Amino acid sequence: MTKSVVELLDTYAKAFRDLVNERLSGGKKSATELLRLNKKDDWGFICTSMHIVGDASTAIRNFLQFGIDGPTKYQDIGERYLRLYGVLNATYIQQQAIIKLYKLMNVPDPNDAKKKIEALRITEVRHKVGAHSVNYQNSNTSSIESFVPVRVSLSGFNCDYINNESLIIEHVDLKCCLEKHLTLMVDILDKIYEKAVKTLYKLNKNKIEELNQKLQNLRIEREGGVVMDFPDGGKLIIHTMRQ
Repeated sequence: MTKSVVELLDTYAKAFRDLVNERLSGGKKSATELLRLNKKDDWGFICTSMHIVGDASTAIRNFLQFGIDGPTKYQDIGERYLRLYGVLNATYIQQQAIIKLYKLMNVPDPNDAKKKIEALRITEVRHKVGAHSVNYQNSNTSSIESFVPVRVSLSGFNCDYINNESLIIEHVDLKCCLEKHLTLMVDILDKIYEKAVKTLYKLNKNKIEELNQKLQNLRIEREGGVVMDFPDGGKLIIHTMRQ
């Protein structure tokens, strides 16, 4: 069965965590040496980032299942605001954690990854609605703007917000925005995993080949395929097209 994009992100995150843990297991050297980190403190940032990626996915998965309204039987506007602000900032901290891993693994061109994240619609909405509602700086005009959600629009995956100066109302399909966010996070994690394999097992060609095969399996799933491993070492690969 084809995985959802949030399930795919979790699969990539687990693969990276397994890669790190395996590299550290049985090693007599420090984590800094085994993971080829620049500073001793970087190991703590890797641990924190890996936890945040998973925790944020848990929040996003819940939102994708229940939307702004949530699973409660009560029609409570306060919960809708909490879930709106919560999911916007869950995406933001997940982005920051993944970029941190990107830099710690020395993946080339981190600025390009950051630009792609900043270009996401969900990032823009987070800045306007969930973080800088009264002091958003318009990069085109350098003016300071303010935004507020339109209360009556908050339902399902719908959110409208209004610019309090121009009175222009913008509509947001949060489900669509979250899926694009998750797709980009998977793409970035793919690059992180690929670079980590080369860095951590630079002199071990057999291990690199083994881990690159795991990466190929991840990429098949990423494209909508299914990979099934059998106890005897056999493998069944079903290629499908992701929508």
